[in-house]
Amino acid sequence: MEFRIITARELTPAMFELHPIWAEYYEPEDIDHIVSWGYDKEKTTQEMFSKFYNQEHPYYTVPIEHFPPIVNQFFTKADLVTKNGTNLKGAVMDHGELVLSIFIDEQRDITFSSHPNLYDLVKKDIMRLSLELNMDPMEFEEIKFKTTVQDRRGKPIEGVFHLVDPKK
Repeated sequence: MEFRIITARELTPAMFELHPIWAEYYEPEDIDHIVSWGYDKEKTTQEMFSKFYNQEHPYYTVPIEHFPPIVNQFFTKADLVTKNGTNLKGAVMDHGELVLSIFIDEQRDITFSSHPNLYDLVKKDIMRLSLELNMDPMEFEEIKFKTTVQDRRGKPIEGVFHLVDPKK
């Protein structure tokens, strides 16, 4: 796939079918990384700044050969498995420690954070997800993930994401 820059609103599950790795633009060093991949600095900078929308950062594709990228925040398509073995599609942020998105369809997803201060806030989204997917909310207690692309050592990013506080 050719290099693309899109608005935050355009980053839907369908975009992960077009390309499995998207990074969020945060700082000028991100442009330097893109230039190191062989893209024109002036053209990239102009397009990047044209994609800011309501203070939402734009997203750009990361070449698979540069996975995982050296940027502040990136999202990678992942295969997900719930506690009871149901297979789902989604994306993980960075190495999967903090944010996980579960795809509902090509245009919609629900994004969760595992930050301890947000456990109470995700309960409503877990219920919404269970209704959308017609699944028991307890299936989402923990979700195994594995990225669909591999890093330079031939390994995917994989792990377990906890949507509920494991200490409760």
